[in-house]
Amino acid sequence: TLPSGYWFAFTEDSWVIEIKAKPSTLAEIKADADLLQQMILGGAQKVGAFVHRRVGGGHIHLDLASHFNNDRLLVRNFVVDLMNGPELFMGGFGLDFLNGPPLALLGKDAIEAFEKLLAEFDSRPEMTIREFLNKMGEKVYQYHPHKTPKDNTRMKMQALSFMTDDTIEIRALRPQ
Repeated sequence: TLPSGYWFAFTEDSWVIEIKAKPSTLAEIKADADLLQQMILGGAQKVGAFVHRRVGGGHIHLDLASHFNNDRLLVRNFVVDLMNGPELFMGGFGLDFLNGPPLALLGKDAIEAFEKLLAEFDSRPEMTIREFLNKMGEKVYQYHPHKTPKDNTRMKMQALSFMTDDTIEIRALRPQ
């Protein structure tokens, strides 16, 4: 924990050392940027650890309350915008089809399931954000190019993951 109250922790994840940090604004991160650079990346360099050019992408969790003000239409449109822009996940943000393939790579059935889910959402104003995101995971993420249908990680290992109750996780980002 830094004097400013910003904290981070090193944890293990398969293939990587993961750094989890206090949810923060850009201004908060910038205030400690030099110290974070020195402690995290500088410290890693001193022990021979490095950022791989492809493995260990950055994941960003967007809190439904603070990023979307729990606005169901805003969440829906955010998801649609990202699903309609697979090029972001195929180069702009990253190129990690194992960890975060975009909807465009999941096949016709997934795209049709997404379209049906959107039609259901649009016709049911009582559908909650959580219900929408759960159905996205259950109905759209039935396929993953590198996972078996019985593999429960197929719902997590997507460009967007909805497996936490209060966030949308963007997983398809290249390592920093």
